[in-house]
Amino acid sequence: MTFLLRSVGFRRGTCWVPPFELRPGWLVRVYLPNFSQRSNEPLGRDLAQQIALVLIFLAKPDRLLPYARPYQNRRRDYWPWPPTVARYLRKQHQASPEQVRRIAQELELNERQPMRELGLPQRLALDMKGLWLRYEAVQFDFYGLQADSVAWLEQVLAAELARGKAAIGFDNLQLLPPQEPLLYTERVVVTEPGGGHWAFERDASSPPPS
Repeated sequence: MTFLLRSVGFRRGTCWVPPFELRPGWLVRVYLPNFSQRSNEPLGRDLAQQIALVLIFLAKPDRLLPYARPYQNRRRDYWPWPPTVARYLRKQHQASPEQVRRIAQELELNERQPMRELGLPQRLALDMKGLWLRYEAVQFDFYGLQADSVAWLEQVLAAELARGKAAIGFDNLQLLPPQEPLLYTERVVVTEPGGGHWAFERDASSPPPS
């Protein structure tokens, strides 16, 4: 079995991230608490980005594990003309005309559509697909997405997983579903020691250190 990343588990701040393995064609979905039960400090996306930095370090030097971020409208990007879907993919991800056409069709977007007209899920999906052109796996988070947008993004993920790509997605622990909507998903639940909730679906035999 080929592994893109294998983590034996690690601490980040007051939280323990259980062991997991990232394989081609799989999504590792990491569920994170919103607040620390010890200090009541916010966690969520901040913790996701901290964990992502550790995973980027673990993936080196053999592989890179970039973090996908939705395009942000910036004033300087509008000179001399507003960025479009095609221009963004060519400039940001060095996509060929054929790749631009394929990605736009898969996301049901017009290549000439201005980026400022796209919603958050479309902008996130564009960055993810652009990164998948060059990398085997990407990291991203579901924060800020409504339920219908999450379902749409999961369909985008399913298509890429079927091509053998992989992803690590960070999500809200409060939204933990009874079962994962995507078949090839490894679920990892992160909480604080003493928080009363430890779970690791693939292997529950590795408890967090005391």
